[in-house]
Amino acid sequence: MADKIDGISRQTNVPNAEGRGKAQAVDRDGNAGARSQQTPGSDTVSLTDSARLLQRLEENVASTPVVDSQRVDQIRQAIKDGSYEINAGKIADKLLEIDRELE
Repeated sequence: MADKIDGISRQTNVPNAEGRGKAQAVDRDGNAGARSQQTPGSDTVSLTDSARLLQRLEENVASTPVVDSQRVDQIRQAIKDGSYEINAGKIADKLLEIDRELE
């Protein structure tokens, strides 16, 4: 048996002429009959512009590859031919910045 949350009606098995049960609407008083023609207020959902923007951004991020293969190939080639330069000062600054964030 299924009860509606609002308590207006519930489904119950009511025997038909052949003696078989058939789901039929039953009101609060237990009277079987046709369902009420009343329809509860329709619920609607609307997204704000911010929510739509976030949804589009999420789709873009999901479709973007995690690794930029072209950039990886460029760096790999630069390492092979010896033209890749390491900026030790920039690396040190970044390590210090990360360390400060952890405190």
